[in-house]
Amino acid sequence: MNSERLFELALGLTPPWCIERLEFSKNASGQRQLDIYLTFAKGAKFKDEADVECLVYDTQKRTWQHLHFFQHRCFLHARVPRITTSKEQVQQVPVAWARPGSGFTLLFEAFAMSLIENEMPVNKAAKVLGVNPHRLWTIFHYWIANAFEHDDQSQVTTLGVDETSSKKGHKYTFLKNAANLSAKQQAALAELIETYPMLGQAYRLKELFHDFWDFNDKEQGLAFLSYWCAEVEASGIAAFKKFVRTLKSHWSGIIN
Repeated sequence: MNSERLFELALGLTPPWCIERLEFSKNASGQRQLDIYLTFAKGAKFKDEADVECLVYDTQKRTWQHLHFFQHRCFLHARVPRITTSKEQVQQVPVAWARPGSGFTLLFEAFAMSLIENEMPVNKAAKVLGVNPHRLWTIFHYWIANAFEHDDQSQVTTLGVDETSSKKGHKYTFLKNAANLSAKQQAALAELIETYPMLGQAYRLKELFHDFWDFNDKEQGLAFLSYWCAEVEASGIAAFKKFVRTLKSHWSGIIN
């Protein structure tokens, strides 16, 4: 079995897609890179939304960053076909290894999300993955928004804590930093977040704000703060929106 076939299996490629060639390189600073060029069989047809096989109209060159291959940064390259559909419309064919519009493979995005979900600061995760933090925020924002689209919270109008509840002790579980929670508190937190999605959203926003203190670049800090405020507005949580109003009233001083 040759190396191209091994990579086809690793990437989960199915006909008509296959690997055209592999290129290993090293730049002047010694950074190693693997470029994988994908292609499809000549005369191949691709199905449209009506499940009709259609001829290729033209192709567009695309590149996606993939997971590192040992110590090599890895990129996939392909000329993605556009087809003339059964409705006489020209549409680009979706690819199995990446979501539309993304510059990363799904495996890369899944790994990035796993790092963040395990409480690694986004700046540190970006350094591990070798990408700009802003690009990780884009991935994070997409998948969080996607998750909330599939979570119906239309009947929830208010978020609060019942001070007389038998579960009052969990108030401090939410106030503590995640890194300081005991195993028992982490289990209780996970159960509450799953049971009360809006409470989970509030906790996510609280933990997300900690990343602000890791920035040492003014422009990056400004971009993050703007992003966080937009996330708060989208959440609709009154207490956080009140905090954002206070934050904006001291915006210049905080950024300075």
